[in-house]
Amino acid sequence: MSSDLVGKNFPVGIAPTSGGVLERPKSERDARLMRMRDMEDNLLETSLETLTDALAWNEFSPEDLRQEVIATLPEEEAKRRRTALAANLPAGSAPVGLKIASNFVAGVMKARAATAPVPGSGGPLVIINLPAPVSKDIAEGRKEYPVIDVE
Repeated sequence: MSSDLVGKNFPVGIAPTSGGVLERPKSERDARLMRMRDMEDNLLETSLETLTDALAWNEFSPEDLRQEVIATLPEEEAKRRRTALAANLPAGSAPVGLKIASNFVAGVMKARAATAPVPGSGGPLVIINLPAPVSKDIAEGRKEYPVIDVE
């Protein structure tokens, strides 16, 4: 999908295709699936932002993560530092939202990988078993090997 279409809101029932063209769904079922995919994309984006903020826990000193300092910051930076602070807590004390975001991202990525076609394959995977290669002489019976008596 072209990058200029990512994150855009489209009228209900219209979605961008992989070629960047807007298309209408063919049925009500397709329209529902498109809306569900839209919701999934929005949740995935939010979860990835949360995880990105959580992974920034080591960018801040303990003094930067004090509540008094966070209260003086603009909303976006305060949110980022609160998330980093939560990621710095022991697992038992951390908010469940970090675990939910992590599980959601892992699940969506796994589901999308399972349904995505294998890159570079033009169709189904076909395995062909061939006999071991032999020389032309052996294949036509012209070459003979000496027979040795073994006692």
